[in-house]
Amino acid sequence: MYQVTAAQLGEHIREHWGVEAPHHLRDVTLREDASKIRTGNAPRTRASLRNTALALAELAG
Repeated sequence: MYQVTAAQLGEHIREHWGVEAPHHLRDVTLREDASKIRTGNAPRTRASLRNTALALAELAG
């Protein structure tokens, strides 16, 4: 059985959400999960455009 301190648990949660937050933005805001684009280069191109849009939005504040 593992035992962790409150500080260790908090760190784990922050690390998880640090990874999950961009996925949440892409899934919810940009509806990435609803995309029907599945073949060829289109999925990678579309992901690149989404990433660019998110980066520009972050830079703009």
